[in-house]
Amino acid sequence: MGKRTNPARPVARSDLNDLEERVYRLEQQIRCAAQCGHRFSVATITPEFGEPTHGLRCCLCGLEIET
Repeated sequence: MGKRTNPARPVARSDLNDLEERVYRLEQQIRCAAQCGHRFSVATITPEFGEPTHGLRCCLCGLEIET
């Protein structure tokens, strides 16, 4: 295998925290999907931070997923 010419940049603690939060939310969505049997419809999602975006909302439990 070839030698790396571009070393990976150091990862900031805030990046790791953001990633951990995203993983946690995905785990919650997977658990909910297993229990709910989601029926999704297209919706405008307003994330905790940032601008409203397109996404999916479950008609049964209200789970929102950004797309």
